[in-house]
Order: sequence, then structure tokens, then C-alpha cells
Amino acid sequence: MKLRELYGLNDEIACVVGLFLNLTVILLIARSTNKNMKQYNIILLQSSVVDLMLIITTITVRPMVIITKGTEYIISDGIFHNKSQPVECLSILVWQVNVFFSMSAIPVAYIFRYRVLCCKKKITKFFYFSSITIAFLSASTFGIFGFWLYYVVGGDSVGNAEKVLSDDFRDEFGRVGAVGTLLGKSIGIYFLAADAGAITIISYAICIYCNMKVIYYLKKNNVHLCKGMQTIQSELTITLTAQAVAPLVLILLPLTFQIMCIYFPDLDMDKESVYSTMILSWIPTGNAISVLLFVGTFRRKILKFFTCGKRGIAPLISSSYKIDKNMPVGNYTVEDLDSYFARLHINTVWTLVTNIMAIYLILNRTTKEMGRYKYYLLLTVVMPMIMDLHISVIYGLFMTMPAGGHCAAGFSRHFGQYFGTIVQYAIMHETVSWAGMSLLLGFLYRFYSIKGEIGFFHSKKIALMIPTIMIIYPIPSLAALYYGDVGHSYEEQVIYILQNVPEYYFLYKEFKICNVFTEIKKSYIYEAVCITQISIVYVAGVTYVLKVVRLLKKVRPNLTAATYALQRQLFVALLFQALVPLIFFVIPILLLMSVILLNLSYSGAYSQYAIQILSLYSSANAMMVVVMIKPYRRGLHDIVIKPFARVLTKIMPQEQNVVIAVQESTNVASITNIGLIRT
Repeated sequence: MKLRELYGLNDEIACVVGLFLNLTVILLIARSTNKNMKQYNIILLQSSVVDLMLIITTITVRPMVIITKGTEYIISDGIFHNKSQPVECLSILVWQVNVFFSMSAIPVAYIFRYRVLCCKKKITKFFYFSSITIAFLSASTFGIFGFWLYYVVGGDSVGNAEKVLSDDFRDEFGRVGAVGTLLGKSIGIYFLAADAGAITIISYAICIYCNMKVIYYLKKNNVHLCKGMQTIQSELTITLTAQAVAPLVLILLPLTFQIMCIYFPDLDMDKESVYSTMILSWIPTGNAISVLLFVGTFRRKILKFFTCGKRGIAPLISSSYKIDKNMPVGNYTVEDLDSYFARLHINTVWTLVTNIMAIYLILNRTTKEMGRYKYYLLLTVVMPMIMDLHISVIYGLFMTMPAGGHCAAGFSRHFGQYFGTIVQYAIMHETVSWAGMSLLLGFLYRFYSIKGEIGFFHSKKIALMIPTIMIIYPIPSLAALYYGDVGHSYEEQVIYILQNVPEYYFLYKEFKICNVFTEIKKSYIYEAVCITQISIVYVAGVTYVLKVVRLLKKVRPNLTAATYALQRQLFVALLFQALVPLIFFVIPILLLMSVILLNLSYSGAYSQYAIQILSLYSSANAMMVVVMIKPYRRGLHDIVIKPFARVLTKIMPQEQNVVIAVQESTNVASITNIGLIRT
């Protein structure tokens, strides 16, 4: 399958999924009977309408962004393909405006909520639609700058696409059909980057300001709100935060990668730039999922639909307990732990399938040119897999937010509080350290491999140093954890939970499978140490990414074409491996800590989904290794795709096979006749 066809297939799948989920959201909003939620339905509806606009423009325009040798080409492969200019170029720019509109429209929802809740003001239609218009106009500035740069300035260079781009980007007529060009050395690119930065900064500054005002108001007036309103406000905070994070990740990550491709033209990452742009098609899906997961009313309706009104599964712990009549409303029970643990089984299966496949391909499909690097690559796959399996199977980490406590939902809960929860939480710090340090070692190996100073990484000393560093590195965070745990009894923890997060009271009271800091200052110290240690490893990794890029650029004249292609391929794979923990690890952890710092009430559901996302890190990491490195990609094709194609061939009707055979014989006869005429 050509890359152009793959790009189109990605758009079709993303648009179908996004359309289904957003129509589901609209249907649930229309059928909502919750009086407390009714006045806020418009801000949820707004997100779905904006997403539908983006879906329509994506499927009709079918945009492609390709960067090669520091120049960006844009292609419209939809209904506007091969139309007269500037219509085709304008269709691309309309799509770009809609992408940024999905970001600039987010503050409107925050302003709406702030004025309704904190200012006690009614939102008039004029005010609301004026705000939406301003958001759209701000996004349109990107389209204006883009039209000037892509069409007016770069229009004369469009023809170069036919010469420099490969067959993967050509249509059925053999044409690339680029409609706009962004020249990397032009000063206009700085205006475009500044405009994108201004839209992002202003949008999120408004979101942060309004969110802080709302959180302060809820803390001050929480006593005066009914239980239902408290729950709804907490769910809205989480939902709007998730909707703000989704575009930030799905838009800024591809843009950052594209800027890097333009800044380092010698890397020739044309195919990788296309892969990064595919992410943009999934923005509507991300927004819809956040609404369906974090709005309790909608989530319960969906679960009721799929379970036919039945609740959960039988608990692993004996259910012969008596429910306290004075138990707080919405209290978590052991059945909630069992349901959560059952959902983690999905992660476990996917983790095993993807990682075992990646390990097999690394061991059996690694080329001789890659040498001993396969062992370091194997390390970057095995260590995250151990981390995820520990979190989802053995420990079953269940966070009691916003108190920052944790319970054991996995098999370890049968071993009591100390060995089942406290020890497992400490082991988790070690496994996280193994995952992070393995990735950093991969970057170090790549850098010194290109530099020609690889001897140390092949010595016996490194075999002793790697486990030693991995074990020692998390000691500061473990010390902070121990400092926070000492000096208080379990009874004090139960009282603390009852006073601060009563919805978890029953779990702490009846089952000694949980643990929590009872002193807020100690928890802040622990969080600060953890954030610092995570940041150090990630900053070190990014530093060596930049070093590898510069070194590759410097030594390229001294490398053969095959060696350079291999080094670039391995580096790009590691680069994408570095983006995976940012999405699946760093962001969920930082958001969990933000929930603690902001003390967001009734955020249990959010923390559960955050842990489920975190435990998918190794799966995404393994798939990235397989997809980005050519020998493994071919191996996957041979093991999975070819047998599947054979099965499909056998299933196909016999008549269809006969028609295909007749067509092939006709083509052969035609070719033979042409050969006879020429001779």
C-alpha cells in the first residue's frame, strides 16, 4: 500500500470513529434529563459541533503534509484534488483553520462556566456567538498567513514536488499534485510559527485563569452546593481539562516534529513527517472520548447499555461485609476495585501481545548491521513491559484522588497493606526507573555509536552498571515516600480519608489494602522529588536527541548511503519512542499530581482512566519500534499480514478468482503482442 493510500485510509477510519462518537455525545446531550447539567450542555455540545466541522473538512479535503530537505509541501487528495488554483490551496487552508479553531474555541467553554458559576451571570446568545466568532477569527489568522506563504510566496516552487517526492506520494495518474510550498529558509515561517504560538498561549492563558477562578470558588463555596452539583462541577473540571489537553498534544506534537524536520533538512524525514500529521485526524475522537469517559451521566448510560443494566463482576475479596448506613453518597466499594481490575485485563492482554511480538522480531529479524544495538533496543521494550505488567496485573494501582492515596486492586491485595500496597508502590518506583533509564541508554548508545566511541557499551562493565544505576536512581523518591509514610497509624489514615475524601472511607475502613499521606506538606515534598527525577531523565533524553541530530548532520559526508539510512532510521525510531512516554506517562502523571495540588473533588474516575492510559505505555512503545524500523516492519508483514491475505484469498468466491486469472492472462497476452510488434 502506498503511503498516500495509507494516509487516506487513516483519515477515513479517524473520521468514521470521530463521527460516531461525536454523534453519540450529541444524542446523549439531547436526551439528558439532569437538571444540574442542563445549563452546561451547551459547552459540551460546542465541542462536538467544532469536531464535526473538522471531520467534514478532513474527509473532503484529505490533506497531506510532506517535508523533505527543509521544504514543506501540502497536497489535497479529496474532492478538491486537481481543481483549479487557488481553490485547491484554499481548501487546505480551511482545514488548517479548523484545526486551530478546535484549540481557540476551548476558552469559550471556560469563560461560559466562569461567568455562570462565579459571576452568576446569564450568557446571552449575542455574547456566546460573539465569543465563538472571535475564536474563529483568531484561528483564521493562521489561514491568512498560510495562504500568503504557501500560495503567494511558495507557489512557484510547487512543481519541484514532482521531482523530489517519491512514488509513495503519487496518485493513480503518476502525479504528486502539490498545491502549496513552505520554504524553510523564508522569513515568513517565523510569522507563521509566531501566530500559532500566540493562538496557543492566549487560548491556554484564558483557560488557566478561568479554571483557577472556578476551583477557588468551588473550594470557598463547596459547602453551599448540593451533592449532585459538586459531582457535576468536578466532572466538568476534569472533562474540560481533558478537552484542553487533547488538542495541545495532538496539534503541538506534530507541529513540533514538522518544525524539527524543517530546521534539520539533512535528515530527509519525508515519510515520518506524514506519519506525524496523521495524528491531527484523531482530534475529534480524543475530544469525544473525554466527554464520554469523564461525564458521569453519559458514562453510566453507556455502561448500562453494554451491560444491560447489570453491575460489574463478582468480587475477588469476600463480599460478606455489612454496608454502613451512614456511608457517604457515592462511596467506593470492593466491587469498584474488581470492576477496575477487570478493565485492566484488557491492557494486560494488549501489553502481552504487542510486546511479545516486538521481542520476537528484535531477536529474529535484527540485521547484522545493527550489531549489539539489538540488546539495547530489547531493553527499551522489556523494561516498560515489566512496569506495565506490574501496574496492571500484580499491583493493580488504584489511586484515591485527590488525597494522593493508593490501593491495591490486583493480586497483591491478598497480602495485606504492607506487602500488598506499600511494598508494591515502592517496587513500582523501581520499574518506572527501569523504563526511563532504558530509553536514556538507547539515546546514549545511538550518540556514541555515530561518534565511533562505542567500546564502553560493549564492555563487561556496562552489564554491571546498567542494573546498578536503574536500582539506585529512584532512591530519592523512595526516601521521600518513606518520610511521608512514617509517624502515622492506619487509624489516622482512615480518619484523614473520612474528613477529606469520604467517598473512599469504606475501602480504608473495611480493607487494609490502601495507603495515604496524612500530612499535606510531606506529600508535596514527595511530588516535588518525583517530578524532579522524571524531568531530569526526560531533559537528558531530549538533550541527546538534539546531539544525535547535529552529529548526524556533521558526519553525513563520511557515511555511505546505506549506513546513513540505517542510522537515521534507528534514530527516528528512538525519537518516536521518546514521544510515547510524553503522551502515555509524563502527561498522565503530571495531571494526577495537578489533581492533588488543586484538590479536585470526586476525581476518582479520572484517576482510574489516567492509570489505564499509563499502563498502555509499553504497548505503544513496542508498536513504535516495530513500525518505525524497517526489518521489523517487514517481519510483521510476513508473520501477520501475509497469512491474513492468504486466508482472505481462500475465502474469496471461486468465480472472482477466475475473473482475476482471465484478466491477468489478458494482460500477459497484451504485453506479448506489444513485444512482437516492437521486434
